[in-house]
Amino acid sequence: MANHEYTSEEMMFAGYHPDNPIREQVEIAWAAHGLTVVVLAEHRRSGKLTPVTGHRLNRRITATTTFEFTGPAAGSDLRDFRRPRRHDGAGHAEQLRGRHHPVGHGAVG
Repeated sequence: MANHEYTSEEMMFAGYHPDNPIREQVEIAWAAHGLTVVVLAEHRRSGKLTPVTGHRLNRRITATTTFEFTGPAAGSDLRDFRRPRRHDGAGHAEQLRGRHHPVGHGAVG
């Protein structure tokens, strides 16, 4: 999994106005945030990891992706304080943004 959590729209768009972005700029920025999930295969002898192209679990999760939480994450208080005990989710953007991860990893942002 790769986390795409920070964008700088001022660098992405010539003439960008943060107080008055156009719809296309907002939608592109939303698409730039998120997660990339790729299934990897480990070579038995070398231990080398290679992506499994076309795997059904490979996907991109952006700020507008809807999904369902299952397993231990479903209904967890750590998941989303605004939607307690719900099993659905909506999007991913700026996961840590300078805060501490629930398992203790720090972030700079």
